[in-house]
Parts: sequence; structure tokens; C-alpha cells
Amino acid sequence: MYSDSLTGALYLDKPAEMGAYGEAWAATEKLALNEAQSRKLIASIAEDQT
Repeated sequence: MYSDSLTGALYLDKPAEMGAYGEAWAATEKLALNEAQSRKLIASIAEDQT
């Protein structure tokens, strides 16, 4: 796995490292809104700004 960041690049090739990032990604996906929920939230925020 290759990760590019503001201060440099990182190559991960150990199974434990890959697993940690896989777990973090899976946890993030569980928290993410789906497309319809995202559109509704954005519309609500935009409406509050007017």
C-alpha cells in the first residue's frame, strides 16, 4: 500500500500495517452517509445559510 501525504510518502507492506488501515477504513465507511443522506444534509446546510 502506498500513501502520499503533505510531508512525504509511506509504503506499507506488513500484514499488520495493512490490517490496521483496513480496519480504520471499514470503521469510516460505517459512519459515512449514503448519497441520499449526504444530499439531504448539504441541502439543509445550504438552506440554513440563506
